[in-house]
Amino acid sequence: MNYDQALKYLQTLPDMETGNHQTRLPNMTLGSMMALLEKLDNPQLNRTTIHLTGSKGKGSTAHFLANILKTAKLKTALFTSPHLSSYLERFQIDLQPISPQLFADTLSEIKPLLDIEMAKNDRSLSTFGVLTLMFFQMVKNYVPKIDCQIIEVGIGGRYDATNVFNSKDIAIITPISLEHTEILGNTITEIASNKAGIITKNCSAVLASQKDSAVATVISRKCYEVGADFIELGKKYKIVSVASNINSQRFQIVPTKPRDAAPEFEFELSMNGIHQQVNACTAALAAVALQKKGLPITLEQIHTGLKNTTVPGRFEILEYVKSNQEKFTVILDGAHNQDSSRCLAQTLKSCYPNTQFTFVIGINNDKNVHAIWNELANLAQNVVITRSKNARAFSTKTIKEVVSFYGLSDEMIICKETTNEAFEAALASSPNHMICVCGSLYVVGEMRELITPTYYR
Repeated sequence: MNYDQALKYLQTLPDMETGNHQTRLPNMTLGSMMALLEKLDNPQLNRTTIHLTGSKGKGSTAHFLANILKTAKLKTALFTSPHLSSYLERFQIDLQPISPQLFADTLSEIKPLLDIEMAKNDRSLSTFGVLTLMFFQMVKNYVPKIDCQIIEVGIGGRYDATNVFNSKDIAIITPISLEHTEILGNTITEIASNKAGIITKNCSAVLASQKDSAVATVISRKCYEVGADFIELGKKYKIVSVASNINSQRFQIVPTKPRDAAPEFEFELSMNGIHQQVNACTAALAAVALQKKGLPITLEQIHTGLKNTTVPGRFEILEYVKSNQEKFTVILDGAHNQDSSRCLAQTLKSCYPNTQFTFVIGINNDKNVHAIWNELANLAQNVVITRSKNARAFSTKTIKEVVSFYGLSDEMIICKETTNEAFEAALASSPNHMICVCGSLYVVGEMRELITPTYYR
């Protein structure tokens, strides 16, 4: 099997992300995943394991921690989703995507087992589930040996295909908000309870700062029930911004109680946005917890790892030069709910004060268009509405109806059915050459390929 054949096989399976099957519910059960892993001799075991869940910030927090471990010379495998341009991005070793050949070889190795499973029940597998199996098998076989694995859940926690550990070292819960309510529950408490399902006995559960105090109550109760160590960023530390510009930001984390024995730290990030301070601090506390468990990680390595972290599609600033030498600043951000859109708006105002933007926006049909655009509308000079190739993308007509409600005239709203057309329209209609692409990681990924094509698919 070569890489193209591997992609074609994966695309035949039910996939919640691309919406190629009828239900929004997960297809592959956790029981099926555990049974398959057992037949593969449990490749997910026998290494330091960090498991992440949350509604936003998972990808950035995972990358911050992976960079810390890489700086500490610990061979680290990272599993994230979704990807921007290629499935290869989901499988990273020391923050480098694996090769197409390794991807194909890993699928070839486990495919006989998958074929047997499919013969018994042709609805027992999913794209995400098979990718998860592939990651664990790849990590098990990798040479040199992998020291640490960082795994981001697909959705929720308790029933997610990645929740296959009786014990682990670290469980990280990033900020939680209302999402996937048809699957996870209709309240913050229900959603937090589902995500708390990744916490296991004797692990350290690191909780990022939360808007709703109910989250900490749910997580602390779960830690008490299973005997896990509870580390709550918002209770232990407060974050104080020191300085920022377009290229970097500095901040301190100081104990919330002056007499607390907790140390005070100052960090510098290359990533923009106050929300990234929370993600970085969460990763730093996880690294300290790993240090206490015996991993050779120094404070200097935490500093360096955080500073060196960048994540494509998270307030990523690119310069685009047209053939006539016109230069455009293009900001790519995967903001796809109200909280992340609010963070995007705050960061745009901080980095580019008194600036209006040409927005390119496409949104999936499980998102709240009103909530997203409400945060961005005041920064819009005009807007190009588009849709990604994802089957779950809202129609441009649906998004336009919402955008029009916020006061933009018809002349200020352009609808294009492909991201390629949308980019050309944005270039032609942005008088100050400032473009912001957001609303969906799928739109961001397609747009990024137009600006800076990758060498892999």
